Amino acid sequence: MSSAGELRQMPRGVRALGAGLLAAVLLAVAILGPAPSAAAERGGPDAYGYVWVDSRAPSPVVRFSWVDVAATGTRVTLKDDDCSLELNLGFQFRFYGTIVETVHVCSNGFLTFGFPSFSPDPPIPDPAEPNDRIVALGIDLDPASSGSGGVYIRSDATSTPRRFVATWNGVYQAFTTRAQTFQIILEQNSTAYDGRILVQYKTLKQVSSGLVGIENRTGSSGLAYGGTLEDGLAVAFLPPSDAGLPPDTLTATPVS
Repeated sequence: MSSAGELRQMPRGVRALGAGLLAAVLLAVAILGPAPSAAAERGGPDAYGYVWVDSRAPSPVVRFSWVDVAATGTRVTLKDDDCSLELNLGFQFRFYGTIVETVHVCSNGFLTFGFPSFSPDPPIPDPAEPNDRIVALGIDLDPASSGSGGVYIRSDATSTPRRFVATWNGVYQAFTTRAQTFQIILEQNSTAYDGRILVQYKTLKQVSSGLVGIENRTGSSGLAYGGTLEDGLAVAFLPPSDAGLPPDTLTATPVS
């Protein structure tokens, strides 16, 4: 049995030989249980090789398994349209071929490893900033509003695998009292492979859509989630190594 929130690794060494094989490989992934035998919701790959899978019935590929960090994590003080300073992940996390150790957490439902921005726009992918981001719920949220819940983080740097969790816990949608509760979980893979990303939605109030997805630091590659949002939904963004696609290649470019 996997621990809460764990994404089991897919078999490696399987080459992409068409949509049928990719679908079969995707079924090898599960959270807290064996993979079902029927096809499930999935999308991608993007230009880099990430795919997404979700927990939709009747054949979920990943399982919803909420990780509660509001009681044990650290609250991040954020205003409306705000991002934190750099926060330590507690471990190395590889994202689109680049190893990162810090992240900015932003009030409007997203993380960025690059230049912090007040807005999750534009669409994914797009060269316009912000880039280098993971968007869980790209709408205007205001954790500083009176009565709103807050944004909490926790680094599980001693767990196996290591994880970083950011939770928007009952945060009001701007100019309303509609409280939204969702989270992003970063799970470390071997440093030779990109990490895994899990987005979970515990309770959403009058929200069925919003920007959800991942994007590299130049906006040249990215993957948006194509499904509707609902309570109890989990969406995993899996790297090329987990999706059974050919291994990704890291190309280092000197920085002047």
